[in-house]
Amino acid sequence: MNFEQQMMAIKKKAEQAADKAHRATVLQLTSAVVYGTPVDTGRAKGNWVASIGEPARGYSEDKIDRDGGATINSANGQISVSFGKTYYLTNNVPYIGFLEYGTINRPAIRFVEKAVQEFNSAYEKNLKNAAR
Repeated sequence: MNFEQQMMAIKKKAEQAADKAHRATVLQLTSAVVYGTPVDTGRAKGNWVASIGEPARGYSEDKIDRDGGATINSANGQISVSFGKTYYLTNNVPYIGFLEYGTINRPAIRFVEKAVQEFNSAYEKNLKNAAR
């Protein structure tokens, strides 16, 4: 194998590691947000929508997911095609902001903020693991 072929092999391995780390981190972030969403009826948890290229619009009164599993499974399909593209995780239920930031009668939970704060360290860890 000549030098150019060796460099191409290293580049391919680095791209594969970055792709693997990206997917793992996005799934972790998505899971943390979905599982962290407070549950009353399950409507807020069920209305997290993963999309590529542009954020989802609207919401459904009928999307109920009390444990988050179906929502994570749906998002996983989008994550598998997201490397190099903009991935959105959107929730358009009218009260999602109240769940995150609280109200006079309900304390702020900041489940989205907490998940996002973990993103960089999770990505670094996943990149190290993927490079092995």
